[in-house]
Amino acid sequence: MNYELICRAVEQSVGYSPKTPKDFDRLSDEIFGRLHQRVSPTTLKRLWGYVASDAVPRQSTLDLLAQFVGCDDYDAFCRQQEAVSHEALQPQTGTAAEGRTAGRHDWMKWGGAGLMLIIALAAVYDLLSRPAAAGGGDDDSPYVITLGQRFGSYDDYLMLFGIQADDTLWGQRLPHHPYISVWSPQWRHWRWHNDGDSARLLPTITEHWEPDDGSADSMLVAVRNNDHYLAQRDLNELRITFVRGLTPDGDSLTFCGVYRMDMSLSNFHHVTWRRVADRIDLEHLDYLEQLRN
Repeated sequence: MNYELICRAVEQSVGYSPKTPKDFDRLSDEIFGRLHQRVSPTTLKRLWGYVASDAVPRQSTLDLLAQFVGCDDYDAFCRQQEAVSHEALQPQTGTAAEGRTAGRHDWMKWGGAGLMLIIALAAVYDLLSRPAAAGGGDDDSPYVITLGQRFGSYDDYLMLFGIQADDTLWGQRLPHHPYISVWSPQWRHWRWHNDGDSARLLPTITEHWEPDDGSADSMLVAVRNNDHYLAQRDLNELRITFVRGLTPDGDSLTFCGVYRMDMSLSNFHHVTWRRVADRIDLEHLDYLEQLRN
Protein backbone atom coordinates (compact mmCIF):
# COMPACT_ATOMS: atom_id res chain seq x y z
CA MET A 1 0.00 0.00 0.00
CA ASN A 2 1.09 3.57 -0.67
CA TYR A 3 0.26 6.60 1.44
CA GLU A 4 2.36 9.03 -0.55
CA LEU A 5 -0.52 11.44 -1.14
CA ILE A 6 -1.17 12.15 2.55
CA CYS A 7 2.58 12.21 3.21
CA ARG A 8 3.11 14.84 0.52
CA ALA A 9 0.24 16.89 1.94
CA VAL A 10 1.84 16.81 5.38
CA GLU A 11 5.19 17.81 3.90
CA GLN A 12 3.56 20.75 2.16
CA SER A 13 1.98 21.80 5.45
CA VAL A 14 5.23 21.75 7.44
CA GLY A 15 7.49 22.92 4.62
CA TYR A 16 10.00 20.08 4.65
CA SER A 17 10.37 16.39 3.81
CA PRO A 18 11.51 14.24 6.78
CA LYS A 19 14.65 12.33 5.93
CA THR A 20 16.41 11.74 9.27
CA PRO A 21 15.36 10.45 12.73
CA LYS A 22 15.49 14.04 14.02
CA ASP A 23 13.14 15.11 11.24
CA PHE A 24 10.60 12.49 12.29
CA ASP A 25 10.93 13.51 15.95
CA ARG A 26 10.32 17.12 14.88
CA LEU A 27 7.30 16.14 12.79
CA SER A 28 5.84 14.11 15.68
CA ASP A 29 6.22 17.17 17.93
CA GLU A 30 4.59 19.47 15.36
CA ILE A 31 1.60 17.15 15.05
CA PHE A 32 1.26 17.04 18.83
CA GLY A 33 1.60 20.81 19.07
CA ARG A 34 -1.21 21.36 16.59
CA LEU A 35 -3.62 18.53 17.52
CA HIS A 36 -2.57 17.65 21.10
CA GLN A 37 -2.43 14.03 20.02
CA ARG A 38 0.76 12.23 19.16
CA VAL A 39 1.75 10.09 16.22
CA SER A 40 4.98 8.39 17.24
CA PRO A 41 8.17 8.94 15.22
CA THR A 42 8.30 5.18 14.65
CA THR A 43 4.86 5.21 13.00
CA LEU A 44 5.84 8.18 10.85
CA LYS A 45 9.01 6.40 9.75
CA ARG A 46 6.91 3.42 8.60
CA LEU A 47 4.49 5.62 6.68
CA TRP A 48 7.28 7.51 4.91
CA GLY A 49 9.13 4.27 4.13
CA TYR A 50 12.14 5.27 6.23
CA VAL A 51 11.70 1.97 8.10
CA ALA A 52 10.64 -1.06 6.08
CA SER A 53 7.32 -2.47 7.34
CA ASP A 54 4.35 -4.44 6.03
CA ALA A 55 2.14 -3.19 8.87
CA VAL A 56 -1.04 -1.35 7.96
CA PRO A 57 -1.38 2.03 9.69
CA ARG A 58 -4.41 2.48 11.87
CA GLN A 59 -7.36 4.48 10.64
CA SER A 60 -6.94 6.77 13.64
CA THR A 61 -3.38 7.57 12.54
CA LEU A 62 -4.50 8.43 9.01
CA ASP A 63 -7.31 10.55 10.46
CA LEU A 64 -4.82 12.52 12.57
CA LEU A 65 -2.61 13.21 9.56
CA ALA A 66 -5.68 14.33 7.59
CA GLN A 67 -6.71 16.65 10.43
CA PHE A 68 -3.17 18.00 10.49
CA VAL A 69 -3.61 19.20 6.89
CA GLY A 70 -7.07 20.67 7.54
CA CYS A 71 -9.52 17.83 6.81
CA ASP A 72 -12.05 16.24 9.17
CA ASP A 73 -10.61 12.76 8.66
CA TYR A 74 -8.79 10.60 6.12
CA ASP A 75 -11.95 9.82 4.16
CA ALA A 76 -12.62 13.54 3.82
CA PHE A 77 -9.05 14.06 2.65
CA CYS A 78 -9.52 11.43 -0.06
CA ARG A 79 -12.84 12.96 -1.14
CA GLN A 80 -11.18 16.36 -1.35
CA GLN A 81 -8.44 15.00 -3.58
CA GLU A 82 -11.02 13.27 -5.73
CA ALA A 83 -12.98 16.51 -6.12
CA VAL A 84 -9.86 18.41 -7.12
CA SER A 85 -9.04 15.78 -9.71
CA HIS A 86 -12.62 15.77 -11.04
CA GLU A 87 -12.66 19.56 -11.39
CA ALA A 88 -9.41 19.45 -13.31
CA LEU A 89 -10.97 17.15 -15.91
CA GLN A 90 -13.94 19.47 -16.66
CA PRO A 91 -14.02 21.28 -20.08
CA GLN A 92 -12.22 24.62 -20.12
CA THR A 93 -13.52 27.85 -21.79
CA GLY A 94 -11.49 30.30 -23.87
CA THR A 95 -9.97 30.53 -27.34
CA ALA A 96 -8.81 27.41 -29.15
CA ALA A 97 -5.18 28.38 -28.66
CA GLU A 98 -5.76 29.08 -24.96
CA GLY A 99 -7.62 25.82 -24.68
CA ARG A 100 -4.79 23.80 -26.22
CA THR A 101 -2.22 25.49 -23.99
CA ALA A 102 -4.36 25.08 -20.86
CA GLY A 103 -5.13 21.50 -21.83
CA ARG A 104 -1.48 20.56 -22.04
CA HIS A 105 -0.80 22.35 -18.74
CA ASP A 106 -3.74 20.72 -16.99
CA TRP A 107 -2.80 17.27 -18.24
CA MET A 108 0.69 17.63 -16.85
CA LYS A 109 -0.56 19.22 -13.63
CA TRP A 110 -3.41 16.89 -12.82
CA GLY A 111 -2.31 13.67 -14.42
CA GLY A 112 0.08 12.97 -11.57
CA ALA A 113 -2.52 14.01 -8.99
CA GLY A 114 -5.06 11.65 -10.53
CA LEU A 115 -2.62 8.78 -10.33
CA MET A 116 -1.86 9.57 -6.69
CA LEU A 117 -5.58 9.72 -5.95
CA ILE A 118 -6.12 6.27 -7.45
CA ILE A 119 -3.29 4.92 -5.29
CA ALA A 120 -4.75 6.55 -2.15
CA LEU A 121 -8.28 5.29 -2.81
CA ALA A 122 -6.95 1.78 -3.40
CA ALA A 123 -5.12 1.97 -0.08
CA VAL A 124 -8.29 3.04 1.74
CA TYR A 125 -10.30 0.26 0.11
CA ASP A 126 -7.65 -2.29 1.09
CA LEU A 127 -7.62 -1.01 4.67
CA LEU A 128 -11.40 -1.06 5.08
CA SER A 129 -11.89 -4.42 3.41
CA ARG A 130 -9.12 -6.22 5.30
CA PRO A 131 -10.65 -8.68 7.82
CA ALA A 132 -9.98 -8.20 11.51
CA ALA A 133 -7.01 -10.16 12.85
CA ALA A 134 -8.13 -13.45 14.35
CA GLY A 135 -8.05 -14.08 18.05
CA GLY A 136 -7.31 -10.66 19.46
CA GLY A 137 -8.24 -7.66 17.40
CA ASP A 138 -6.01 -4.82 18.53
CA ASP A 139 -3.81 -7.21 20.50
CA ASP A 140 -2.71 -8.80 17.23
CA SER A 141 -1.59 -5.44 15.88
CA PRO A 142 2.17 -5.02 15.35
CA TYR A 143 1.80 -1.75 17.28
CA VAL A 144 0.58 -3.44 20.48
CA ILE A 145 2.77 -5.22 23.04
CA THR A 146 0.88 -7.58 25.36
CA LEU A 147 1.59 -9.29 28.67
CA GLY A 148 3.97 -12.23 28.31
CA GLN A 149 5.40 -11.23 24.93
CA ARG A 150 9.07 -12.19 24.71
CA PHE A 151 12.06 -10.44 23.14
CA GLY A 152 15.48 -11.86 22.43
CA SER A 153 17.47 -8.72 23.18
CA TYR A 154 17.20 -5.20 24.52
CA ASP A 155 17.40 -3.71 21.04
CA ASP A 156 14.43 -5.77 19.86
CA TYR A 157 12.06 -3.65 21.94
CA LEU A 158 14.03 -0.45 22.52
CA MET A 159 13.89 0.26 18.79
CA LEU A 160 10.08 0.09 18.94
CA PHE A 161 10.17 3.15 21.22
CA GLY A 162 12.70 4.99 19.06
CA ILE A 163 15.46 4.41 21.62
CA GLN A 164 19.01 3.73 20.50
CA ALA A 165 21.16 2.92 23.50
CA ASP A 166 24.71 1.64 23.67
CA ASP A 167 24.78 1.48 27.46
CA THR A 168 22.40 1.47 30.45
CA LEU A 169 20.16 -0.91 28.55
CA TRP A 170 18.25 -1.83 31.69
CA GLY A 171 16.69 1.64 32.03
CA GLN A 172 15.97 4.32 29.41
CA ARG A 173 13.64 7.33 29.41
CA LEU A 174 10.82 7.24 26.88
CA PRO A 175 11.32 9.99 24.27
CA HIS A 176 9.06 13.00 24.95
CA HIS A 177 7.93 11.45 28.27
CA PRO A 178 10.45 12.33 31.02
CA TYR A 179 8.50 10.50 33.74
CA ILE A 180 8.07 7.22 31.88
CA SER A 181 10.97 4.81 31.50
CA VAL A 182 11.58 1.52 29.75
CA TRP A 183 12.83 -0.73 32.55
CA SER A 184 14.57 -4.09 32.23
CA PRO A 185 15.23 -5.56 35.67
CA GLN A 186 16.81 -8.95 36.22
CA TRP A 187 14.44 -11.17 38.19
CA ARG A 188 15.99 -11.91 41.59
CA HIS A 189 19.10 -9.89 40.78
CA TRP A 190 21.84 -10.60 43.31
CA ARG A 191 22.02 -6.93 44.33
CA TRP A 192 18.52 -5.56 43.69
CA HIS A 193 16.60 -8.84 44.17
CA ASN A 194 13.43 -7.79 42.26
CA ASP A 195 11.21 -10.44 43.80
CA GLY A 196 7.67 -11.33 42.75
CA ASP A 197 5.26 -14.05 41.65
CA SER A 198 6.82 -15.33 38.43
CA ALA A 199 3.88 -17.71 37.77
CA ARG A 200 1.63 -14.66 37.29
CA LEU A 201 4.29 -12.62 35.49
CA LEU A 202 4.97 -10.40 38.51
CA PRO A 203 1.78 -8.46 39.28
CA THR A 204 4.05 -6.70 41.78
CA ILE A 205 7.82 -6.34 41.81
CA THR A 206 9.49 -5.66 45.14
CA GLU A 207 13.06 -4.44 44.94
CA HIS A 208 15.62 -3.71 47.61
CA TRP A 209 19.36 -3.26 47.39
CA GLU A 210 21.61 -5.57 49.38
CA PRO A 211 24.49 -7.60 47.91
CA ASP A 212 24.04 -11.29 48.62
CA ASP A 213 27.76 -11.72 49.21
CA GLY A 214 27.66 -9.48 52.29
CA SER A 215 30.06 -6.93 50.77
CA ALA A 216 28.10 -3.94 52.15
CA ASP A 217 27.58 -3.07 55.83
CA SER A 218 24.09 -2.67 57.24
CA MET A 219 24.34 1.14 57.49
CA LEU A 220 25.17 1.49 53.79
CA VAL A 221 22.32 -0.86 52.88
CA ALA A 222 19.84 1.14 54.96
CA VAL A 223 20.95 4.50 53.56
CA ARG A 224 20.83 3.35 49.96
CA ASN A 225 17.36 1.81 50.27
CA ASN A 226 16.09 4.90 52.08
CA ASP A 227 17.43 7.19 49.33
CA HIS A 228 15.95 4.98 46.62
CA TYR A 229 12.53 5.01 48.29
CA LEU A 230 12.47 8.80 48.65
CA ALA A 231 13.64 9.37 45.08
CA GLN A 232 11.02 7.06 43.58
CA ARG A 233 8.26 8.46 45.76
CA ASP A 234 9.00 12.00 44.61
CA LEU A 235 9.50 11.06 40.96
CA ASN A 236 6.12 9.29 40.59
CA GLU A 237 7.19 7.63 37.36
CA LEU A 238 5.81 4.78 35.27
CA ARG A 239 7.97 1.89 34.17
CA ILE A 240 7.32 -0.05 30.96
CA THR A 241 8.86 -3.30 32.13
CA PHE A 242 10.67 -6.12 30.36
CA VAL A 243 12.06 -8.68 32.83
CA ARG A 244 15.08 -10.87 32.12
CA GLY A 245 15.25 -14.29 33.72
CA LEU A 246 11.60 -15.42 33.72
CA THR A 247 12.07 -17.90 30.85
CA PRO A 248 13.81 -21.29 31.05
CA ASP A 249 16.72 -20.02 28.95
CA GLY A 250 17.23 -17.17 31.41
CA ASP A 251 18.13 -14.72 28.66
CA SER A 252 14.85 -13.71 27.00
CA LEU A 253 13.12 -10.53 28.15
CA THR A 254 9.42 -10.86 28.98
CA PHE A 255 7.01 -7.93 28.82
CA CYS A 256 5.31 -7.80 32.22
CA GLY A 257 3.32 -4.60 31.80
CA VAL A 258 3.41 -0.99 32.95
CA TYR A 259 4.20 -0.44 36.63
CA ARG A 260 3.73 2.34 39.14
CA MET A 261 5.13 2.57 42.66
CA ASP A 262 2.66 1.22 45.23
CA MET A 263 2.84 3.74 48.07
CA SER A 264 0.95 1.49 50.48
CA LEU A 265 3.44 -1.38 50.10
CA SER A 266 6.66 0.62 49.82
CA ASN A 267 8.75 1.91 52.70
CA PHE A 268 12.29 2.99 53.61
CA HIS A 269 13.52 -0.60 53.27
CA HIS A 270 12.11 -1.51 49.83
CA VAL A 271 10.07 -0.24 46.89
CA THR A 272 7.16 -2.22 45.49
CA TRP A 273 5.94 -1.66 41.94
CA ARG A 274 2.41 -2.66 40.95
CA ARG A 275 1.28 -3.46 37.42
CA VAL A 276 -1.27 -0.87 36.26
CA ALA A 277 -1.51 -1.92 32.58
CA ASP A 278 -0.80 -5.22 30.85
CA ARG A 279 -0.57 -3.92 27.28
CA ILE A 280 0.75 -0.85 25.49
CA ASP A 281 -0.13 0.69 22.16
CA LEU A 282 3.03 2.01 20.53
CA GLU A 283 1.03 4.44 18.39
CA HIS A 284 -0.74 6.04 21.34
CA LEU A 285 1.68 6.29 24.27
CA ASP A 286 0.34 9.62 25.54
CA TYR A 287 -2.50 7.87 27.35
CA LEU A 288 0.07 6.40 29.75
CA GLU A 289 0.41 9.82 31.37
CA GLN A 290 -3.10 9.33 32.75
CA LEU A 291 -1.83 6.37 34.78
CA ARG A 292 0.52 8.65 36.69
CA ASN A 293 -2.32 10.76 38.09
